[in-house]
Amino acid sequence: MFKLPSPIQQVELGILSEKGVELWVKRDDLIHPEVSGNKWRKLKFSFEKSKREQLSPIISFGGAFSNHLAALAAAGKLFNFPTIGLVRGEESSQNNPTLKAAKEKGMELRFVSRSQYREKDILIKELKKEFRNALIIPEGGADVLGVLGCTEILKEVNEHFDVICAACGTGTTLAGLALSASDDQNVLGFTAMKQGLQLVDRVDELMDRTIKAGFDRIHTHPYELATAYHFDGFAKVNDELVEFMRNFTKLNGFYLDPVYTAKMFFGLFDMIERDMFPPGTKILVIHSGGLQGLAGMLHRGINIYPEVK
Repeated sequence: MFKLPSPIQQVELGILSEKGVELWVKRDDLIHPEVSGNKWRKLKFSFEKSKREQLSPIISFGGAFSNHLAALAAAGKLFNFPTIGLVRGEESSQNNPTLKAAKEKGMELRFVSRSQYREKDILIKELKKEFRNALIIPEGGADVLGVLGCTEILKEVNEHFDVICAACGTGTTLAGLALSASDDQNVLGFTAMKQGLQLVDRVDELMDRTIKAGFDRIHTHPYELATAYHFDGFAKVNDELVEFMRNFTKLNGFYLDPVYTAKMFFGLFDMIERDMFPPGTKILVIHSGGLQGLAGMLHRGINIYPEVK
């Protein structure tokens, strides 16, 4: 059902040999066609908890094109768990490809205004009254169980890498990598939104909560954030990024998503070009999936890969 451990693939381009840098990609996008990448990593232990403690339904939050809600709906259908998605925005968005697919997989969609969505504490209290035996997962799977799932990524890697890279939304994957990296590895996160440095407090909190919950590390591993490659904001794209994505896929044979992984790879190659990694550096990039978002972009009139429908 799930392709684990996910494979590792080397990227071979002229700029890499010119700079003396090795670049490898952990293909978490291949874990599952619908519950792929870090989405399954962040959901795995929640589903195990739900089964063990007989918690139902599983409820979470997200935007109209949420990778997280799409994966949750697909996983719910696979494991026969009822799921509910609280969606930020208007009910008219239920006809977009992401939410339409989630609904077809059995997810109940509830739409809340943006102002209501910001008051998550109130929403959660109301949900707990309505569903006394529910498992409520934060947006993006950003909790201790999500972090623990992401600590398993590097446990599947036998080779040594100097730098570990991941795209960042909620910071959950970055927290998991920072907790599981070895002391001689650098962990580098690429933020997908403006004001990316605000993510530091969230990542640090997730790491602290995970350690307090019994994770077996005695200290947090330092990490860095690259904040300059958001392309003017979350889910924003331009012609330069689209051209980069198409060229990358043509040369390397696999797809990137425009919200997270494309911006990460664009930023990483820019840093390599500017000699920010010394010769001999061996880099591992986590491909976190999110490719369902390509259909969402097409729905918005942005046709990144003409061959993908």
